[in-house]
Amino acid sequence: GKVVIVDLRTGKQLRELNHHPEKVATRLGFSPDGRWLAGSGDDTGVWLWDLRTGKRARTYNPQDDEPWFAFSPDGTRIVVAEERLAVYP
Repeated sequence: GKVVIVDLRTGKQLRELNHHPEKVATRLGFSPDGRWLAGSGDDTGVWLWDLRTGKRARTYNPQDDEPWFAFSPDGTRIVVAEERLAVYP
């Protein structure tokens, strides 16, 4: 039910991101600018965390049980793939 961010140089935990106590994030991805972390899992939607605050900024709830996502190269948009592609700022 959580995602842990660890500093690879020191091994210290930097932040713990909670998303849902009973759901597991099976896919994670950083935005190209390093500001956002997106995650999804089976029947979870797509979570988007603001890494500056450590808080969940949004949850996208597509109809698909296993949504996929990708960031635009400049990090200003996220696309959520389901039956149709949806692009969000």
